[in-house]
Amino acid sequence: MAAVLLYALSLTSCALLDSTDDAVPDGFVSIGFEVSAFRPCDSEEVWWLAGPSDVYEELYGRYTEIVDGEYEEVYARLRGVRSTPGEYGHLGGFKREFRVTGIIEMRESAPSECGG
Repeated sequence: MAAVLLYALSLTSCALLDSTDDAVPDGFVSIGFEVSAFRPCDSEEVWWLAGPSDVYEELYGRYTEIVDGEYEEVYARLRGVRSTPGEYGHLGGFKREFRVTGIIEMRESAPSECGG
């Protein structure tokens, strides 16, 4: 599984970035077979989640400590850079890529997250 995720990360290394400034959005992370997704609280979009292998491995490790299986959403505040619109991730199914440079917070989701 980890090898598939690392391979997917290598395919997205050439994403064009909106800015050189780190963003700190909050939202929901979901990881599974051919899915590495971030759904920001302030957007209808779902972004492909990528980053340097050491940061992504930490993110994946923390994710698997929180959930019992794949595809469950966890709340996260991440540091990173959002790409320009395009086709990213598995089969180009994501409108943007978010390159994670750091994890500020990651935990089980609560019903009140993102104003819900």
